[in-house]
Amino acid sequence: MVTVFALLATATLSKARVDADVTIAPTVMPVEQLLAKLGESSGQTYTCDAKLRGDAIFISVNGKPVAEVLNQVAGVLHAQWDKTSQGFNLTITAPTILKDQKDEAIVRANEMITTAKTHLNDANKRIDFDAMKKEQEQMRQRVEQMVQGGGQISPDAFRIDASQIRANQLRDPGTRALVKILSSMSPQDLARAFQGKRVVFSTSPNALQLPLGGRAMEIAVALGVEEKQMRENGGGMMGPGRGGPGGRPGSGGPGGRPGGGGPGGGRSGRGGNGGGNGGGQGGPPPSMSEAAPDQQGGPIIIDVAPAQAAPAQGVPGQGVQRLGGQGFPGFGGMAQNQGSWDKGVGAVLLIANQDRFGDEPDFELVIADREGKNLYSRNINLPFSGNGAIFAGMGGGAQGADTAKSPTTGTPLEIDGSVKQFFSELSQGNFFGRRGGGGGGRGAVEVIVVAGGPMSRPNMGGNVETKLTAEQIERIMNPDKFDPMTYGIPDLLKKVVTSENTIAYVPDSMWQPFSGVINSARPTLESLSNLVTTSYTKKTNGGWTLYEPTRMGTARAAKVDRKGLAQFIASANANDGSPTIQAQVNYALAQISPPAFQGIDGAFLRYAKVGSFFSASDWAFNRMLGKLQPTELQTLTRGGSITAGQLSSGASEEFRRMTYDFRQGPNITPPQPAGQQNGQANGQLPAQQLLGGMFMSANIAGQGGGPMRFNFGGMGGYQTERTIAMPNGVPRATVIKLQITSQQTWIATMDDKSKRPIGAGELAFQKALEQNPAMAGNMGFLPPKPVSFREAKTTSYNLNAQLLPNARLDADVSEMVAVGNGGLTYNELPAQFRSQVDSMATRMIQGGQRGGGGGQGGRRGGQGAPPPAR
Repeated sequence: MVTVFALLATATLSKARVDADVTIAPTVMPVEQLLAKLGESSGQTYTCDAKLRGDAIFISVNGKPVAEVLNQVAGVLHAQWDKTSQGFNLTITAPTILKDQKDEAIVRANEMITTAKTHLNDANKRIDFDAMKKEQEQMRQRVEQMVQGGGQISPDAFRIDASQIRANQLRDPGTRALVKILSSMSPQDLARAFQGKRVVFSTSPNALQLPLGGRAMEIAVALGVEEKQMRENGGGMMGPGRGGPGGRPGSGGPGGRPGGGGPGGGRSGRGGNGGGNGGGQGGPPPSMSEAAPDQQGGPIIIDVAPAQAAPAQGVPGQGVQRLGGQGFPGFGGMAQNQGSWDKGVGAVLLIANQDRFGDEPDFELVIADREGKNLYSRNINLPFSGNGAIFAGMGGGAQGADTAKSPTTGTPLEIDGSVKQFFSELSQGNFFGRRGGGGGGRGAVEVIVVAGGPMSRPNMGGNVETKLTAEQIERIMNPDKFDPMTYGIPDLLKKVVTSENTIAYVPDSMWQPFSGVINSARPTLESLSNLVTTSYTKKTNGGWTLYEPTRMGTARAAKVDRKGLAQFIASANANDGSPTIQAQVNYALAQISPPAFQGIDGAFLRYAKVGSFFSASDWAFNRMLGKLQPTELQTLTRGGSITAGQLSSGASEEFRRMTYDFRQGPNITPPQPAGQQNGQANGQLPAQQLLGGMFMSANIAGQGGGPMRFNFGGMGGYQTERTIAMPNGVPRATVIKLQITSQQTWIATMDDKSKRPIGAGELAFQKALEQNPAMAGNMGFLPPKPVSFREAKTTSYNLNAQLLPNARLDADVSEMVAVGNGGLTYNELPAQFRSQVDSMATRMIQGGQRGGGGGQGGRRGGQGAPPPAR
C-alpha cells in the first residue's frame, strides 16, 4: 500500500500539516466527508475514487497525526494513496477487488463443504421410512388442526424442531446426493459457485461448464434407487404429492392450504394449488398427483440392489428397469423425465445459482441418461443447520409463540424508540403496497425462525399508516444527502467498539444485520457484540484498532449508489410510484449489483412506493438498454432488428449476462416425444395448467398494471439447460427485436391510502378472492382494496431475442404516466374494461376450483375456510 508518508517524502508541500494531531469523537461518516474533514486539519486536498465514494467509516481518534489516520483509513478499505495535481486521491484497484472476492469465495466454499460433511454420515445411512411415515401422520394432524381453526392456530400447533427438519431433509434423495457431491469437491472448485453468477458443473464439461468430478456418477445412480424407494413408501409430508427439497413448511398458493415441509429443506416456498404439497419444491398439484399412473407418465418400476451396492453407472441388465414420472421445476421440482435409467447415467450437472455476489447460492441437480435425455432435475439446498424451532402459521395465530417459549437472556440493549420505528417500517416486507403492516394488518403469512432467541418476523400483511417523522421520511427520499449508514447504526457501534483510535469499515452489506438487531424483539448487548465479532476481523497496529469486514468481496458488491438511488426515488415519487424508463436505466448503470431485497436499496424503494423492483434479469436488461449505441437504439425503436453479432461491446456483454449469468434466463423447448404437445418450455406443463389458469389468464389478456410474467428461466432438464443447448456462447445470428407498446392502465388509490398501478389482471384477482371463499380463505389475507382510480398510460419495452429455433430470451421494462383526472369509481371505468375483469375473474375462480382450491388435507373439492373479515 502506498502511504501518505511515502508520497510526502517525494513532494514539495510547503504548507503540509499532515503531522498535525486530530481528534474525532466516535461517529460514522462517508469516507469522502472524512477526507474533507482531515483536509481542513492538514491544509491538503484529499479525495477518493467513485468506487469508494459512499463507503462508511466508523472512526474514533484522540490526538493522532492526520497522516496516520489517512493511512489507517486506506488500510481498512484495502485502498491506496495516489498523488494528484490537486493533492492526494484514495484509490482501489481492480486486482485488489478481484483478490478480495476470490479470498472470500474460498472461505465460503470451505464453510459449505464443512457443513455438507457434518451431514455426510446421515446421508449415507439408509432412509428410515417408518420414522418418516410417523412424522407424516403427525404433520397431517397439525395441518388438520390449523384447517379446522379457519387458519388460526395455537402457538404450538405447527411447531417443528430443527432436528426433525434436518431428519426430513436428509431423507430426500436429492438432498442426500447434494451432501455427497459437495463433500467430495475441493474448495478451489466449489469457490467458482460464489462468483455472483450462475455456474454449471458437469461430469462432461464443455467450454461453458466446469468439471464435476468425484463420485457424481455413482451418486446419481444411488439417487435413482432412493427415488424409487421413496415413491414406494409414499414419501413426503402430505398426501400423494411428495414435498421436494426446498421443504420448510410453505404457505399455500392461491386455492391451496399450507403444505407441510417435504423431506429436504431450503427456503420456504409455495404450496400447491390444491394444498397439501410440500413447501418450497413441493410435489405436483393434487390434480396431477391423484391422477392414474398412466396420466403421470407411468409408474416408477426400478428394481435394484440397495443403494450402496448399486452399479456405478446404472449398467443395463443389472436390475435397473425404468424410472418414469413427471414433475414441475419451481413447483414440483422436476422436469419431465424422458430418459430411461436402464440406459445408464450419461451426465450429471450441478448448477449453482447466485444472482449477486454475496448471496448464498442455491443448487439444481440435473441427471441425463446416455442418450442425453432427462432423468432427474430438482432445485436442492443443504439441510437446515439452525437450532431451536420453526413456527409456520397464518392469520397471525403464531405471533408471540417465539418469545413466549424462548426468552432472551443478556444485557438489554437500549435503542431509541424513533430509531426502532424507522428500521421497523423500512424492514416490513409487503407484496401488496407501499408500507408493510405490523400488528393490526388484515392478516399475515409468516414464518418465524427461532435460533437461540426471538427474531423479528417478516410480516406480509395489510398496510398501516407511517409513524415516521418528516425528518426520517426526508432521509429515505434523499439517501444522497443523508447517508443510510449514519442513522441508528453509529449508536450501536459505540456500545461495543469502545477503544480510542479505532477505525472500522461499515459497508452497506451490514445495513441489514444491524437492522435485524434494532428490530429484534429483545435486543441484547451480547447479540450485538456477537454480530460485530462474527462480521469483522479485528486487528491492532501501532496503537490503532482496526475492523475489516470478514467478507470484503460482499462488502464491495452490496454497495448502493446513493445519487442513483435518490434520483430513482425522485422519478418514482413524482409519478405515483412509476419511475421513467430513463430513470430505471440510469439506476441500473449506477449499481454494481442488482438491488437486494433486504438491502438498503430494497428497503428504501419499497418504502418510497416504487412500483417496479428489479429482478436480476430486469436489471441486466436496463443496463443493456443503457449501453446500446444511438444507432442501435434507433433501429430497434423504429421496429427494426439487429443480430447479436452486430451489438456494440457493452450491450453485447449485458446480453450475454442475461442469457447465461442469472437464474432467470432463456426459455428453451426440448424435443418432444411422439404424441406429446409442443411448446412446453423447459420441460414443464403450461403454467395455466399448473396454476389453474389464474395468473397466466391475466397475463394473456394483455391488460397492464405491472408485469405478471412467468419466465421459468431454464429450471428444467438436461436438454433445456442453456449451456447444453448453446455450448459455444450466444449465437451471433440471434435476432433481437424491441417491441414498444402502450396500453390503458389505472392508478388505484387503495383503502389503506396507498397508490399503485393496477390492471385488469390484478382487479380480477381481487374480485376472485372476494367472491370465492376457498381462494380467499386459503390465502389467509386479502390485499388492500381499490376505492378510486385515475387513468394512466403504460408504455412497455419488450425484448424478443430468438437465440435458436427452440430458444428464446424475453425481457421487459415499462413506465406509467398519468393522463386523466382521479377520483373515478370502479363503475365509472369503461364498460369493456370491466367486462374483461369479470371474465378473467370467472376463469380464475374456475381454475382454482379445478386445481383443488381449499381441499381437505390436499384433496380436491373440499370447502375452504371463509375469507378473513374486513
